[in-house]
Amino acid sequence: MKCQKCGADIPDGDVFCQKCGAEVQLVPDYNSVEYLLKQKREQTKAAEAEAVIENDNNKKKKKKKKHGILITVLVLLLLAGAVFGVTFFINEKNANSYDYQIEKAEIEYSNHDYEKATEYVKRAIGLNPDSVDAKLLLSQIYIDSENTDDAVAKLNEIIAAYPDNTTAYGQLINVYDNESDTDSIKKLMDACTSEAVKEKFAAYICEKPKITPAEGSYKYKLKVSIASDSGEIHYTTDGSTPTKDSAVYSTSLQMEEGTTKVQAMVINAKGIPSDVVSATYKVTLPRPNPPVIDPESGTYDAGTEITVTVPSGCKAYYAFDDTPTTSSTRYTKPIKLEEGEHIFSVIVVDENGKQSYPASETYVVN
Repeated sequence: MKCQKCGADIPDGDVFCQKCGAEVQLVPDYNSVEYLLKQKREQTKAAEAEAVIENDNNKKKKKKKKHGILITVLVLLLLAGAVFGVTFFINEKNANSYDYQIEKAEIEYSNHDYEKATEYVKRAIGLNPDSVDAKLLLSQIYIDSENTDDAVAKLNEIIAAYPDNTTAYGQLINVYDNESDTDSIKKLMDACTSEAVKEKFAAYICEKPKITPAEGSYKYKLKVSIASDSGEIHYTTDGSTPTKDSAVYSTSLQMEEGTTKVQAMVINAKGIPSDVVSATYKVTLPRPNPPVIDPESGTYDAGTEITVTVPSGCKAYYAFDDTPTTSSTRYTKPIKLEEGEHIFSVIVVDENGKQSYPASETYVVN
């Protein structure tokens, strides 16, 4: 048997449809066609009703789905806007943060990306123009990227503004030292006014030597000494300025007669030159006094002896009736007079080679 309402099979003996729950109606066999038509109409209506309900449900689902999508899109847009806003705020904050820029510069510098490091540190300096640390970092970046000219310019700028900054001096000295530019190191330290800097970099300062005795005029030959505790002494006596290639001083210098200018400088262990010092000596050696002749001019008997008093340190040379020279006969002992009239002349020459004026006596010998 089939259910009159839904058409489902009903087991014999059941009084209710197990599918739709409708009560089972027992009809006679002669009424089965009408019953089936009615049942078909009811099934059609039920199917149409279910279709309407399902269509309504589908519309509701689609509407709900569209609403959910719209909400999701709005939420995503709001989140994207929030992220953009936060990102924009952070970027703006970082762009105007000295600490952020200097930190990024240090990171890029440690990664050896000197181009990016330079960009960040320049931004940091723009935000804080008085930052010595940022300027020192920039100069170090220049040094490591072999941009020597910019490094020297930046370090000189720092030293001019901060003359006690030992770090700037250290960086600049290292630049010059690596290029063996000892003259620039000397100029840098000569211009330094900071005692703290001078003490820290004392190895790069070379003290000038001392020349003794004091310059001036002398009437005797003298020896000149040059002294220094800083390094190797180089000197000249020909009027030229001494350099590291000039003669090396090892023993005192003999000043001969005339004018001599002694100039000296020192090269220390770092190769740094000192200032040049000089002293001028004018040596004028006096003539020795003429010797004393005994006896004086007069008439004497043959055989009378002539004696000459020779000053200490001198040698005497004599001649009869001629002008004596160092080629004449040297006086060593008294000389006997011979007959006739003679002019006896004698000179003395001291240890410096200076020659006296001649001393003369005239003798008439019987």
